[in-house]
Order: sequence, then C-alpha cells, then structure tokens
Amino acid sequence: MILKYFIQAYEGKLIWTLLKKKYGSGLYPSRYLIFPDKDIEYNFWGLYYLTDFILKNKFDNITILTIDDDIVRVANNYKFINIIGIKVTEKKMDCLIRYAALVSRMDEWTIVSVKKPFDTGAERLLGKKGVGKGDIVWYDIFRMSCIPGGFDLKKVNEIDGLDRIWSRLQKVR
Repeated sequence: MILKYFIQAYEGKLIWTLLKKKYGSGLYPSRYLIFPDKDIEYNFWGLYYLTDFILKNKFDNITILTIDDDIVRVANNYKFINIIGIKVTEKKMDCLIRYAALVSRMDEWTIVSVKKPFDTGAERLLGKKGVGKGDIVWYDIFRMSCIPGGFDLKKVNEIDGLDRIWSRLQKVR
C-alpha cells in the first residue's frame, strides 16, 4: 500500500514538473490554487474570496487546478487578473495530492481543502460561535487575518459562472 502511494507521489511530481513547464512556476507573484475535492461549499467560498486573496497577496497570475467543470468555467471567465482554469482527472489530482503530502510547496500553491493532503481539524470548529465553511476558507486555507466582509449575492452574480455553483450549493442544502 505504501509503495502505491510513493508511486502516485512520483507521478504527481512528474505532473507538477509538466505544469510548471507549460504554465510557469507558482512562485510569487504567481500562484497555483488546487481544488482537489467536489465539496461544493468549500469550492464556492474559495472562488468567492478569490479576489480578496489575490489583492492581499498581490498575485499577478493564478493557475487553478480542479476536477470540477464549473470551477474551470468561473476561472476562465474571471475578469480580474490573469487566471487560468485547468481541469485534471481525479487520478492526476490524487497524484498531485500524494506529492503535496510528501513535499512542501506552500510557496507555490494553495490547496483549497481541509481534508487533503491532511485533515487540518478545522471542521471541528463548524457551528461553534457561528463558524461556517466560508470562515474556514478565509482563515485556515487563505490565511487571511482581517475580518471578511459579509456575504453579498451581488458579488456572486458579478463573477461569471459563480452563480451556477451557488445554485448547485442551494440544491444540496
């Protein structure tokens, strides 16, 4: 079993090398954002707070890797800065996550997940003193220190395609 994980991690390193050759490194002022899950709510909040994340960190280029077509659509229609959305297979995503579990690339990518590559334990806070998944994305994943602005449905409608993910989220609830 462990050998399988090492092989996947090695494949993840090869995928990462190819991505860097094609799209550039994720070193400042660029960044790779990885959406490894199909958890609609975390993905929604990751996209909702993307502009704030970009402005705080002064990124010029964002490359989003995901297994979700809607996230690719939002990324490729984003009008703020140079954002590229790339859909990868679940197998390739698993390999990238296995690689991320072995090698720290925090200076090149941000993984929009509280479960992959490791469980951060942040979900234990859900519901405590009003903590929601949006707060977890804001503080735990994007590492923002200021208080987020309130939810604005107008902002959802302004980001092309985000309204589609919002609709999917409402159906799940």
